Amino acid sequence: MKKLFTLLIFVSVSILSFAQITPADVGLPDEVYNDLKNVVFSEQFEQCSQKAPGHNPIELTMFTQSRTVNGVTTKTEEVVIREFKDRKPGIRTNVGVYALNHIIGLYHDNGYKQVLKTDSGYIFQKANGSQFVIWTKDANWFANDAKWYSKFAGTDLGFRMMHPKTKQSKLYTSAELMQMKFIPRGSSKPIPVTMAMIEDWSKNYRIGYNRDPTKYVCNLLTRIVKLDNPGQVNGTYRAELFVNGININNINEGALITSFGKTGLSFAPRWKFLNECSPKDGGKMNGGGPTTDGTMDYGNGGTCGSAKGTTSEDFLTINVVAGNSFYFDGQTVTFDATKRLWLWSMNETFQAQGKNEQADGYYDVTQQKIRYSLFGN
Repeated sequence: MKKLFTLLIFVSVSILSFAQITPADVGLPDEVYNDLKNVVFSEQFEQCSQKAPGHNPIELTMFTQSRTVNGVTTKTEEVVIREFKDRKPGIRTNVGVYALNHIIGLYHDNGYKQVLKTDSGYIFQKANGSQFVIWTKDANWFANDAKWYSKFAGTDLGFRMMHPKTKQSKLYTSAELMQMKFIPRGSSKPIPVTMAMIEDWSKNYRIGYNRDPTKYVCNLLTRIVKLDNPGQVNGTYRAELFVNGININNINEGALITSFGKTGLSFAPRWKFLNECSPKDGGKMNGGGPTTDGTMDYGNGGTCGSAKGTTSEDFLTINVVAGNSFYFDGQTVTFDATKRLWLWSMNETFQAQGKNEQADGYYDVTQQKIRYSLFGN
């Protein structure tokens, strides 16, 4: 039984502050949001999980053969495939991914806009056919500790590898790989590459669990809301941080266990103000960013200023005033109204501890549109 969802972009301006996030706030169907909001991936099966986590399981090498005929020895060379020397398939545990955050990013930033519900989970698909698949084998999806799996399924199972002679890296497609030969470990005789081999080398997937939101962090979201003057750029804006869909003012987030197994969230919020000032990219906001219409480069596109603070109301609430140039005095952003202005709120946990998690929220002040929260860890 399969069901196809069409996802709608949510761009209406909010002028109120709410204590709880809804599916519409993140632009996902109710069923997707409710089914996956408590799924946390904490393990990952990889073909190289010990000495070289994340490495390709295979690599290219030069294979030399000598042949003597009538006393004349000739040598031939060809590029062949071999297993990566440190390949050791297994489960890596130093990962932490919140399913809901991941899916929001995939849909809004990476084009996985077609959503198909299956008997065991969901398929999120791009226009080019690439898929992100998430599924469970448990009959009760919502049972605490129900096990979930996820993986990416591209249109081709090829690998990017370096040519051993030219030292040039390229993506070798499945068809190209099957035209090559493979040298099994401990053997000196090449054998043909089959699709079964390629599928085995590509078998990487995450492993997660449906967690109890009263004990675990299951998702992190940040959004920016407009508190007054609907439809006008001038006014008061507030950054709001949600843990498990609930505003941090209404939840004891410090008692929850994060995706990395740490307890006691400690947020370090920041503001960034994007008004086309950054010298790194000419000061223009231009394509490829984490927005619904791809108008900003992630990171520095148009950054004019930033501020670090606490989760206090004073820091999370700022005023915005249109002007002739950019200036931030710690409470009020005066911006060049001839250029676009974006507000970017960043809330990071466990800074500089190697297990930090970050929830971002955006607001397009010029167009008066909320942009979706994204997440990275």
